[in-house]
Amino acid sequence: MNLTAIVTTYGDTLNVRSTPNGEIVDVLENGTQVTITGDSVNIEGEMWTPIGINRWVATSFLTMINSEILNLPGAKIIATQTPEEIAGGLNVYQTQLIDQTGKIIDQVRCVSGRIGHQIPSDESGSQTPLPFGIYTFD
Repeated sequence: MNLTAIVTTYGDTLNVRSTPNGEIVDVLENGTQVTITGDSVNIEGEMWTPIGINRWVATSFLTMINSEILNLPGAKIIATQTPEEIAGGLNVYQTQLIDQTGKIIDQVRCVSGRIGHQIPSDESGSQTPLPFGIYTFD
């Protein structure tokens, strides 16, 4: 079974290479949905994931998603944490609104929670961000 991922580069494009760490053969826009076609490999400390024949990307720029959830009818919001921090320790999140056809309608860079209270939690009143994941709407 093939897995699905979304390119998460926080605004930049992602280089697609012919081999892990090889020649650049294409670029993908942030938010592009890709299919993982095989097992990831570690080359000199960097993980690389195949997305087709002679098409490899750095795994750190992919957000894996459950394709069964993605295929549910209705719009969705996908929330992921980025490595970016601002204002002395607030984690920055990438949130994407996806329509019922799987097309990304919009994406925003946002902050949720307070400094020291950013571990995602579904506990009411915790002042923490929502858990990462996919939220569906009908």
